Amino acid sequence: MGVEVTVEGLTKSFGRQVIWENVSLTLPKGEISVLLGPSGTGKSVFLKHLVGLLRPDRGHVWIGDKDVPNVSERELYEVRKMFGVLFQDGALFGSMTIFDNVAFPLREHTKKSESDIKRIVMEKLELTGLTGSEEKLPGEISGGMRKRVAIAQTLICEPEIILMDEPFTHLDAQARLFMEEDLLDLFVDGKRTILFVTHDLDEAIALSDVVVVMSAGPASTIRARQRIEFRRPRDLLGVRRDPGFGELSAALWRQLHEEVARVYGREAGDRLRSVPQA
Repeated sequence: MGVEVTVEGLTKSFGRQVIWENVSLTLPKGEISVLLGPSGTGKSVFLKHLVGLLRPDRGHVWIGDKDVPNVSERELYEVRKMFGVLFQDGALFGSMTIFDNVAFPLREHTKKSESDIKRIVMEKLELTGLTGSEEKLPGEISGGMRKRVAIAQTLICEPEIILMDEPFTHLDAQARLFMEEDLLDLFVDGKRTILFVTHDLDEAIALSDVVVVMSAGPASTIRARQRIEFRRPRDLLGVRRDPGFGELSAALWRQLHEEVARVYGREAGDRLRSVPQA
């Protein structure tokens, strides 16, 4: 049913530049949490702390009962096996077929036989609508299909925690909506804890159980945490037409706009003409 992730008092600097300062945040198990904030505020740095690629200067990162900065190398390896990561660009190997891309984590991290690997890969390709494409290369399929390959690869080892770093960037509006629907169909089953990083406010509200708004850097922290109460399963178009959606969007946009204005050294008060009206 997913794993709870708890960050306590996380502080991180690079030289004299403070990226995060005393950040505490819980990602409830089995839910989608969305991290929303201005560019350059350390969202990717936050993700790297969760998987132990970076160590905090101070603070704790609890994955279940494991404090990531203080585990052994062997324990860290086991913790990382709990994660699946969906990157902006898909992170596919261009010279490998779709089948081999999806199979790669199983071949690297398990001792499964090739017959078991083939069965599991074909199941995931069917689940993501990619049956018949297994012998193609990533350059021979559309951008939307490459995203689905990346989703299949992310799911292949049945991770308990999934990190998504702006996975739908560069898709057109229609393809993005389809991928959002795929995300809900495939991931929202209570079995996985998901952290989704995006700049798209409407996407954040439509997909998530919790929206977390970051403050502008340097020394970013958590400005707000908004619970999203729309029932699941969700009709993404229907949710966006709900009056409550407009109210949430307006409230969160004001907070986000003020942080973006801080990045550019401006006053936000007179620049809210574009705020959506509930």
